[in-house]
Parts: sequence; C-alpha cells; structure tokens
Amino acid sequence: SRRVALVFQELLAGSELQREFPACDEYAQFERVERVDSEDPELGKAREHWAAQGATQTQPPRLYGAARRDQSTASTRLKLVLNHSIVKQLERTAERPEVRSFTRDQSLFTVFASLLMAWQFRASGQSKLALGAPAQNRVRKEFKQTIGVFIELFPLLATIDEQETFATLMSRLRGEANVFLRYGRPGAGSTELQSLFNVVLNYSSVGYDDFATLKSECEWIHCDHCDAGHHLRLQVHDFNRSGEITLLFDLNENLFGSELQQLVIQQFECLLNALVADPHQRIASVDLPKDTWKRRTLEQLNESFFPIPADSTVVSGLAETTKRFPKR
Repeated sequence: SRRVALVFQELLAGSELQREFPACDEYAQFERVERVDSEDPELGKAREHWAAQGATQTQPPRLYGAARRDQSTASTRLKLVLNHSIVKQLERTAERPEVRSFTRDQSLFTVFASLLMAWQFRASGQSKLALGAPAQNRVRKEFKQTIGVFIELFPLLATIDEQETFATLMSRLRGEANVFLRYGRPGAGSTELQSLFNVVLNYSSVGYDDFATLKSECEWIHCDHCDAGHHLRLQVHDFNRSGEITLLFDLNENLFGSELQQLVIQQFECLLNALVADPHQRIASVDLPKDTWKRRTLEQLNESFFPIPADSTVVSGLAETTKRFPKR
C-alpha cells in the first residue's frame, strides 16, 4: 500500500511515472519451494511437532454448552475499544517478568491469548483448551512482495484447573508462543490441526499511515461470515496508531444469539479488568456477570407439555402420563 501511495503522489504532482516495481516470484513458485518440493529438515520437524500436539488434544470446548447444529457461516461482529488507560495497564502487565517477551507486541499477544484461554475455561468448564492463531509465513526474501494468501493457522494449547492464576497461565503461554514462532512454518499446517480449536486469536501489529497526501482512517469492514468451524474470532488491532486497542469479536450466529453475544463481551471485559487488577488471582474465582443463559436453559428443560396440578405426586403423574400416551 505504501508503494501504491508513492506512485499516486507522483501522479498528483504531474510527474511521469518512472518508478519500476520490483519483480517477485509467483505464488505457484512459493507453493513448490515451501510445500510441495521442500526438503528442509526443519519443515519435517515442524510437522512432527504439530502431529504430536494434535495427539494430546481433545475436542474443542462446547462454549456455554452449545453444540454446533449445522455448518452456518453467518457471523456477527461486536466491537470493544480499550482506551489509553486500560492499554497502559495491559502494557504494564505485559512487562511483568513472567510475561515479557522479545517485543511489546509479542508480550501483548501472550496477554490476550491468556485472556481468551481464561474465557474459554469459564465459558465451557473444560480444562484442556486450544486456540488458533495465524502465522504470516512470508519467511523468504524472494516472496515478500508475492501476491497470495500465505497465512496458516496453528494451535496454542493449555490445560487449566481451578487453581490456575492469570500469572501462571501467562507464563506458560509465553513459552507456547515461542514454540509457535519456531514451528509455525509454511507447509507445516494440516486440516487435522484445524479441528483442534473453534476459537481464533488474530493479534495484528500493523498500522496504516495516510495515503499519499490524503488524510485516511482505516476501518475493517466485516463480511458477515466466518469459517463454520470458528465459533469466535477475536481480532486485536490499532490500525490507525491511535494508542487505543480495538477488539473485534466475530461470533458465529448459529452458536451465539443476541443475549449470549453480549454476555461474551461482558465476561471477557470482566476477566480483562481482573487480570490487570491482580494477575495472581485465580481465574475460577473471578466474579462474572450473571449467567442468564443457564437460568433460561434450566427453565426450558423444566417446562412441561401440560399443566401439573399442585397436589400431583410421582405415582399420579406416571398414571396420568400412561393414560395420555398409552402406546408409548
């Protein structure tokens, strides 16, 4: 985009276009070099690593007890903007010895990955968890300018119990993130890996400048759809370099109705505030907003198909049911 902006600026100034765009290898060449014909021993190690990871993982969690009913891709996007004050608190958390990594963005990735894992734990009750994260995979210089989709998704894994704290989880996920960077290589992904998770974290460190001489503001337009197997995608970015962090929750409409969509945001924000307030508190002890979905589910399960008299007993109830449905 920067190169296009420079060309646009030259044309606005009335200059003749003399700029030559650098040659780049075609995407098909990338596929041959990195995937099909690759003899890189490191790629073999990466594939072995991910195969071993997949063998240790169970099925993705049933978030709020919901099971996928069909392959719907319809998705609703909800936005939560973290102001400068919250961002500063997150940055201080990311500087803690058990969290700090090589860069600010890597450290913040660990923080958000921990929050998303903690939310999965509270929303499902499942201890063995995973989330997917994208690896950009433009490793070689000759493919830096090649047009094409290079991204592959790989899982981060964690096991959480009732005694887990935010601090201990962040410490472990920092190590997981480093392993992710080592083995998230082009060609190492597989369809089997994609079945390990239904929650995705996309932390973007990219920022966009003005376009040539034109003041610009970047807005991510949602297409209203996502992969059917992704129940939640959390997109984290500050495209406009505002100092605030935008969280975009892309929620599969087949799993999350309007009430549950709001509950996801409320509970995630509650966990975030708890983390920055005291990273050493237990994740299971955080007081989350009232789980109205539990009450509603129990009410639906307890609904009767016909009125039950106040003086009814189990025996009389069985007799009445037998009379109503004699052939059952």
